[in-house]
Amino acid sequence: MEETVQKILKAQDTRTQLYKEFEEALKANHEKTIGLEQMGIVVQLVTEGLNEVSLDIRKFQADLGSSRLQSYVDQLQELEHSKLRKTIKIEQLSLPSNIEDNHSEIEQLKEEIHATIMKINDTIQSIKDEL
Repeated sequence: MEETVQKILKAQDTRTQLYKEFEEALKANHEKTIGLEQMGIVVQLVTEGLNEVSLDIRKFQADLGSSRLQSYVDQLQELEHSKLRKTIKIEQLSLPSNIEDNHSEIEQLKEEIHATIMKINDTIQSIKDEL
């Protein structure tokens, strides 16, 4: 079981790295250092990578003998999905034609993402504590 948990945590590290690459590309796109075509490529690659990580984690989850650990993995998956949805929503609201009208909603979503990241970290710690 410990080996399976280590595989899940390694996959989670990969997901974190992919998410950082996505955030860096978003920042570069906002700063106009990369164009829409490059951004599209990054989005496609990150999306494929995140999907692959999620599928791998689900496969590993099936090998866990503990329903408690399986529950933590479910929670982790949902939190990561929520974080990504909120990040995308911020990007949609941040389009030049929308940004002024949506400033408070954008700030609220950023706070929610921060809270979600804290929950992700807590969930990862709970998984580690089960070992």
